[in-house]
Amino acid sequence: MPWTDPFTAIPGQMMTAALWNVQVRDNLLLLKTSLANDGKLDALGGTLRKPLLQNFLEPVATAAIAGGVLTLDLTYAEHAVGLNQNVTSLVFTNVPSPGLTTCTMMLVGDGTARTFNWAGAGGAPPIIRWSGNQPLVPACIPTDVVDIVTMRTYNGTHWFAAIYGQRM
Repeated sequence: MPWTDPFTAIPGQMMTAALWNVQVRDNLLLLKTSLANDGKLDALGGTLRKPLLQNFLEPVATAAIAGGVLTLDLTYAEHAVGLNQNVTSLVFTNVPSPGLTTCTMMLVGDGTARTFNWAGAGGAPPIIRWSGNQPLVPACIPTDVVDIVTMRTYNGTHWFAAIYGQRM
């Protein structure tokens, strides 16, 4: 079914099936292009201002460690990391730019003490900055525990890290 011409809704107007079948826009920002009532909101360009988000879900990516390198795909903000080997370097891919980006990792121990090097490959970026300029997470992750670390960046090179939960 082809789209009809864009429709300007009246404030307070009820969203009906007839209106759902047209592109939904807010201040010329395309909000919805799907005919399915799937609960997804897709913004293509522009800025979504003052949205009220209630009971929202964030997808969690399962990040793998390969050859000691932990790669986090920042298409996702949440990552579950099974610590099945030592982490010698940390690499971020798909870092949005410009703007603030947040990444949260849930580090899950596998019963063996693991080391975690918070520098990038060969000491290259990313540069992780901790409060007091010291890593709050120990170099050795204890066994059978979960540590949760949240990191933020403005440029993808310098990251500011904080512990959300440790030895949980």
